[in-house]
Amino acid sequence: MKKFTAIICALALLTALTGCNNNETSGSVSENTGVSAPESTTENTESSDSSENSESTPESPSVPESNSAQVPHSELSEQAREILERCTLDLSQVKGIDDEPLSEEDIVDAYVDERVEADCLEYGVGYYRIARPLYYSETGADYDTMSELLWEKMDEFEADTGDASLKKARVGDTLENGLTVKEAKTVIFGDGGLCESYIALDGELTLEGVLFREMQDHDYMFRARDLTFSPDCTKSSVPTLFGGIDFGFYIDEDGTITVVVMDGTTYFLGNLDEIDFDEQGIFGDGSVAKVKVTVDNIKIGVGAMPISEAEIVDIERID
Repeated sequence: MKKFTAIICALALLTALTGCNNNETSGSVSENTGVSAPESTTENTESSDSSENSESTPESPSVPESNSAQVPHSELSEQAREILERCTLDLSQVKGIDDEPLSEEDIVDAYVDERVEADCLEYGVGYYRIARPLYYSETGADYDTMSELLWEKMDEFEADTGDASLKKARVGDTLENGLTVKEAKTVIFGDGGLCESYIALDGELTLEGVLFREMQDHDYMFRARDLTFSPDCTKSSVPTLFGGIDFGFYIDEDGTITVVVMDGTTYFLGNLDEIDFDEQGIFGDGSVAKVKVTVDNIKIGVGAMPISEAEIVDIERID
């Protein structure tokens, strides 16, 4: 099976991590890759000047001032307090992925990440936004016609000036769609760079959109039989993190072409070898299907790779 799909490129992550709202395209077309979704390569570009913000005494100009007086959490472990005290960052100026300062009151832990041998500050906040109601899906047989439709719709969506700004979320917060935040975390390295940030949501959400079955492994991105789903954000309030327009161009087994252009990001819904799923009933002899799906355990964020995932509760084919 031949397939062209969209991948979130580094520009999309830069847009999300800096809180920019320039509505630029968040994908690029490539062959034999996965849909732009939870596993694409990224660079964590958030950083801060960890030495300029500290004051020094006349006797020892190279030693930064201790942060011990700034730390509000006496209930932190002894190790966490030690890490905070030796941290050279001005804690009032540490920024999250929306490029706004994180509150010292939100620090819940500090530890050493043994994988990279770096101090880490953990904050009890995460980020999200609700995808703008921009979604287009069309199926046809002529390659040139479908390609033209894809680029026309992308140009239209990129001109949208709707709000794509990020919002902070903490455990217990309720999103616009009624889902509740059950976990929220942002981890900053001791030099101010981003380690990871995500929120996990409690509650079910019913969505419509295009489901795709991966047919082969794609390096570190997707495995064969992974399910990726592009939700219709005009029919449901879809939580996401990334800015820009995502897109997909799928050529199915019978030559039928499905085009998807949307705001937000595609969700990873599991691997067919690991979940209970009526594969024949949903896909038949193909690998693309329009579906109505109820999901729970939604998680969105960014770490070594972007995160957009959920678990299927119920699903039906609708085309």
